[in-house]
Amino acid sequence: GGVKSGKVRGLGRLILFNNDIGDEGATKIADALASGKLPSLQEVDLGNNRLSDRCCAQLTGEMAAGWFGGLKELKLVGEIESVEALEAHVAQADPGPVEAIYLGGNGLGDDEAGRVADALKSGKVRGLEKLRLYNNNIGDEGAKKIADALASGKLPSLQTVHPGHNRLSSRCCPQLTEHIAAGRFGGCP
Repeated sequence: GGVKSGKVRGLGRLILFNNDIGDEGATKIADALASGKLPSLQEVDLGNNRLSDRCCAQLTGEMAAGWFGGLKELKLVGEIESVEALEAHVAQADPGPVEAIYLGGNGLGDDEAGRVADALKSGKVRGLEKLRLYNNNIGDEGAKKIADALASGKLPSLQTVHPGHNRLSSRCCPQLTEHIAAGRFGGCP
């Protein structure tokens, strides 16, 4: 195909959201990405494609290991039904290679938010610029865990946190805004 042949070398974004690719198709796409023939590619969106957690963990691990060259964003929105894929990713990541984590629409609750917070505090995603946690079931308890992770100093590059469309009350918002005002992270759109 076109990707492996190198005929689309200037491609910057590959958006395959909401198809029926599945694990087998995603593996073929990963093989093509690893070929090195897409040096300009910065973003791949494979959200809503029936990918298993195992496949998501494999893809994020391969990205973190640098197999996909300069790829900076791998979107798997709606794919990770648990936090295992993020934990596998963090277990393999070197500081700096991943700039965005998208966990929107995955049904994460306070317990999963705690596991995300632990991954963020690990120091293995220091280059993280965007954290998307929108459209989940995170309440005040989970938001506090995320806020504590933001205050840990382990995310010096973080610019955007998107916790919208969760179950946050007015009681937790001051803690999040306190972190913004103190410059602990750059934004909370």
